[in-house]
Amino acid sequence: MPSSGALAFVATAAAAAALLVVEPAAADIRQDCNNLFMGGRIDPIVAPGGTASHAHNVAGSSAFGRTVTYESLTAGSCSSCLITADKSNYWHPSLFCAQPGADGEDYYYLLDGGGTTTYYETRGDEYNNVFPEDFRYITGSPTRRNATSGTADDAIAWLCLDYTTENNGRSIGMNQTCSWLRADTHFPVCGLDPATNGDAALYASDQSHVTWARNSDGSINFDGGVCPDTHPYRYASLFVEVYYGASYNDCPLRSDGKPRLVLSTGDPTGFSFHVDFYNGWEIDPATGASVLRGALDQCGANLVNFFDPQNCPYMVNGGFADGTQDQCALDDSSLYDALDASTLKIDSNSKNVGFTDIDLSALPGCNPIRDGPAMAPILPLSYCNLTASSVAASATYVATSSSAAAAATTSSATYGSGSGSGSGSGSGSASASASASTSAAGSGSGSGSGSGSGSYAGSASSSAAAAQT
Repeated sequence: MPSSGALAFVATAAAAAALLVVEPAAADIRQDCNNLFMGGRIDPIVAPGGTASHAHNVAGSSAFGRTVTYESLTAGSCSSCLITADKSNYWHPSLFCAQPGADGEDYYYLLDGGGTTTYYETRGDEYNNVFPEDFRYITGSPTRRNATSGTADDAIAWLCLDYTTENNGRSIGMNQTCSWLRADTHFPVCGLDPATNGDAALYASDQSHVTWARNSDGSINFDGGVCPDTHPYRYASLFVEVYYGASYNDCPLRSDGKPRLVLSTGDPTGFSFHVDFYNGWEIDPATGASVLRGALDQCGANLVNFFDPQNCPYMVNGGFADGTQDQCALDDSSLYDALDASTLKIDSNSKNVGFTDIDLSALPGCNPIRDGPAMAPILPLSYCNLTASSVAASATYVATSSSAAAAATTSSATYGSGSGSGSGSGSGSASASASASTSAAGSGSGSGSGSGSGSYAGSASSSAAAAQT
């Protein structure tokens, strides 16, 4: 992670990306996680017990795995974060360097994850609650490839940390000149009351269990505002900074002008950045309340040196920040086959969990490069593993844009997320050959009506999954 001086820089409006970045006010408590469990297609929120669609970097409880609970996380042997009583897990997309090989095809290698810093803030006029057991939520979306100013998209921004140039602290796009990149994101603060809503307050796959605080004119307020009557239970605010080593020494410029950096979602824009959080704050045996509650109440804004919890007597005397975070390792060592890039050797074409310590010919999972501006639906593995002779090895993926649709009508060897009319809005199975000028029409069922941006455009002589939202 960059030096603590980097923490002094905050975002300004990003003209190129049309992102409104709100400067976080003085934080109450800071959680540094410099020790990351690198990579792997594991996501216990979105894909519990299974394999995630893309690779992540992970921080927090050593009990992280394909399936977790509050009980299992707090039973972990350690935390990779400074406040070791925080057994939560935080995870975000891995970042890859894309470089052309001697054969003209792109190859990808994993870049260093420099750690994360999470600010827990108490804001607004309402009481700021801490998270109940098994509470989890996500900010951002892996399918996003654009931003609309004035919406929740504004919660995410990319900053350049380059201590010797004028770029330092500037809010810019992901593919820029920087020694380090920092992705910033806010989490929603308003939730359902657990006392009256039970498990429904803990998680909803569409994130409807949480929402944003707003100003009187209805605009989102990341640093105050009021929670709506539908979600009256205000949580402490999370503001997360994620660091990536992305200097040109790590990932050189490309002579062909293509983006050199790409997220594990197949995104060269940075708009698909997202962070997942699963609560694992331990209970203080002296009070019976969450250690986070004690930290907010007894440390708060009285901390100095960038709100270092080791300056708070509550943390030090309670042994809640004991300095063991850098030695923390996963309790389930078998997961290192999925998480450690140096131990797992796989055929990159298999799209298995994890990735190798050599350059990959494809990102882990099925994540073709798609630069928008249309949304990029999560794709099934069958999309990347087509073997029909009409989709030859030389086939290329195209961007989900108006030019992509045009390309799809002229080349049967090119396929992607075209914009032609489809069978529903996403899912469907095509049992007939797809027409190059339309999306795959077949016998599959689809939800909704009208055009589907997740459709295939191209000619295929065997059955294929037409789309998946």
